[in-house]
Amino acid sequence: MTNDLMNDNACNLMLSEGDSRPLPLVVLKLGGSLLKCTDLADRMRSLIATLRPQRILIVVGGGDAADVVRDWSNRFSLSEEMAHWLAIRSLSLTCGLVKELLPECDEVETPAAAAVVWGDQQRPVLLKLESYLRQAEVNEPSPLPHTWDVTSDSIAAWVAAQWGADQLILLKSIELPAGMDLKQAEATGLVDRHFPIIAQKVTQIRWCNLLADSVNVLIWKTHSGQLTCDCRVGTAKDTKSAKESENETLFESGVVEVDEEPNRDASFL
Repeated sequence: MTNDLMNDNACNLMLSEGDSRPLPLVVLKLGGSLLKCTDLADRMRSLIATLRPQRILIVVGGGDAADVVRDWSNRFSLSEEMAHWLAIRSLSLTCGLVKELLPECDEVETPAAAAVVWGDQQRPVLLKLESYLRQAEVNEPSPLPHTWDVTSDSIAAWVAAQWGADQLILLKSIELPAGMDLKQAEATGLVDRHFPIIAQKVTQIRWCNLLADSVNVLIWKTHSGQLTCDCRVGTAKDTKSAKESENETLFESGVVEVDEEPNRDASFL
């Protein structure tokens, strides 16, 4: 890996002048199914507003664009290596769309480039995955498998681990069934086959159904293997009640549980 990619200090925007601690880094993985949501930009801005002043890195999923590559792979018997990089290239299309929807976000290829943006009004950044991965995997002893076992969920988790992110938030179009662990999620297709493996390298993983009327973020996995409940982060049109604030306090103690039923018709990756 190049010195530019390994330069952790370049990413460490400080909490305040004289404070040596970096602002927390949050990786948002935007599921491809959400690209069909006509008010996606408003929903993203509302969520991002609740996460500031943390550093925000957005990884965009492939959605229909990646499905085209999957069809080509089956139709023309493409090698896994070729199909992998074509699928990665398809993420450039979806990233370009999100850039159009959220022009306030800058596209970056390296941690050092992201640090420049975060240092300028703390804007969120979009990661140009093909450029980043081709550089980052050169000298990486544990690159991602180049197979269909890896989709943008695992890629986002790998990026979160490489960048030393404090948390990865999976933005989905479905609720996380109560009590579901990583392996169960993989078995039911909520995440890809490689995700339970790469997830072990991520400090904290959260889940968010961005299509919900009231957006909640669930702490799904921590280093201790913790599985807890939902934390209301709000939307632009939501106002918290006293009861909801009380529930958030309970959430921090790990005593609230999620009981929503999943939307079985949603597309997940």
